[in-house]
Order: sequence, then structure tokens, then C-alpha cells
Amino acid sequence: MNKENTVTVMVILIALISAVAAGFGIFYDSGSGVYEYESIRGQIVEIYGKGLYRHMSADVAIQGIAQDYVTLFIGIPVLLLGLYHAKGSVRGKFVLSGALGYFWVTYLLYTAMSMYNILTFLILPFSP
Repeated sequence: MNKENTVTVMVILIALISAVAAGFGIFYDSGSGVYEYESIRGQIVEIYGKGLYRHMSADVAIQGIAQDYVTLFIGIPVLLLGLYHAKGSVRGKFVLSGALGYFWVTYLLYTAMSMYNILTFLILPFSP
């Protein structure tokens, strides 16, 4: 497999996996809803209580859902357009590089800042 085919396969995998992750964040709606929790320091925190972000504070969960909308409806189309135009254009390569940077930063922050959720348990069996 040559370099161009490897990039194509990797970008398509990123797009598919991101679509699944963002789709879960937007459409998965299990849970009882908002509730209050007293933190270890005695502060009352409002927990979102629904969906993929049910264990996060309500403020952070709303930001995560908004990020999922951006990823699904802007990030993935830009990624695929960049891939399509990268084959013959320097501009397309820049668009593809920028889109890949967006996905890298987005999921790096999710890894570093997000709590474990249902998707974690789908991924754990495949981790080394």
C-alpha cells in the first residue's frame, strides 16, 4: 500500500470513528436528568445526568454536546473535502492538515479531560 492510500484509509477511519463518537454524544439520551451533587469540598455541583455526558457537570456536558455537533456537521465534511482535494492541490493538503489537527486536538482534550463513559467500555477490550 502506498503513502497516498494509507492516508486515505486513515482519514476515512478517523471520519467514521468520529461520526460514531459524535453521534453518541448528540443522540444517546439515557439517564434520569439533572441532579445536584455535593463535591468533596462541600460545593453543590449540577450534574447533567443524561446521555454520554451524564456524569459531568451540566456546564461541561453542554460544551461537549456542542463540540459533537461541530465535529459531525463541520469537522467531518471539511476532513473529507480536504482528502478529496489533497490529491492535486496544495490548498487541499492545507485543509486536510488543518482538519486533522482539529481532530487531534479535540480527541486529545476528550482523553485528558473527560470522564469514563459508555464508549470507554466499548474501546477497553481492544486496548493493549
